[in-house]
Amino acid sequence: MTWCHCFATGDPATTCINDCGSTGVLHAGLAEHELGPLRDQRFIFPALRDRSTDVRLIAVACLAFVWSEEGHAQLRDAALGDPDPGIRQSALWAYGFSGGAAARELCDTVRADDPSRDVRDLANRTLVTDETLRWWHL
Repeated sequence: MTWCHCFATGDPATTCINDCGSTGVLHAGLAEHELGPLRDQRFIFPALRDRSTDVRLIAVACLAFVWSEEGHAQLRDAALGDPDPGIRQSALWAYGFSGGAAARELCDTVRADDPSRDVRDLANRTLVTDETLRWWHL
């Protein structure tokens, strides 16, 4: 498991304001507030299945900064299957931001199949940029 460069500095919200876009700032702030020094993904995964959209959004935000293969799998599942389009969009962003190995393929699938135009638009924006895409600026 590795950490986002924002957490390595000790001040993720400030670092993301300087280095990342607004999505990065939102997720960094949520993750910093909810995780604190804990940063253990085992406590995050159950929240992805919570009935509350807010709780699921916080879980996605935390997984954007706590990087692991299992976390990527959970984010992929949320990007493809969460009932809320905002969660699917955030999970898609978090998957790419955290270095999910199949981000391009996931974006292809979402762009073709997601019922929400906003989610498809995010996937499309990632696919029309070059390989040096910086996810945090989306």
